[in-house]
Amino acid sequence: MSNISDIPILNTDYYLIPEAHSITTIGSEKTATVAIILSSEDHELHSPLLHNILKAIQIDVEKDVLFFLIQKGQSVHISTQIKEGIEQVMCFGLGIKDIGMHASFQANTFYPTESYKIMLTHSLAKLDADKLKKKHLWTALQNNFLNT
Repeated sequence: MSNISDIPILNTDYYLIPEAHSITTIGSEKTATVAIILSSEDHELHSPLLHNILKAIQIDVEKDVLFFLIQKGQSVHISTQIKEGIEQVMCFGLGIKDIGMHASFQANTFYPTESYKIMLTHSLAKLDADKLKKKHLWTALQNNFLNT
């Protein structure tokens, strides 16, 4: 055998494995009951809106929230990130593939899993620009957090 590719064990297909990037988290993993997953850009540009939304549903950002900030083009496998104690997960501006789930979700609807409830909604930028989208989110949040 004169060519290395003629060796049977080396004549295989190779696949590129995406590089793993750590996810930036903000908040207390010990006391958080709510996880919020969104792009770092959306968080940076629209943090006041998000804090107002959370305050309106009586969520203490300092104590109750763990933020997961996703970089552009990055995805997260939610099942490996959400730890015990998290009861609610809200994803802003992310699709199901971005969070490593294989299901069909309707925006602004909380779906129960074995461990927590999860809701996907529009990005903060879209919510800030569209009063109807913001109203639909507000209704979902009231039903889940305030009318229990």
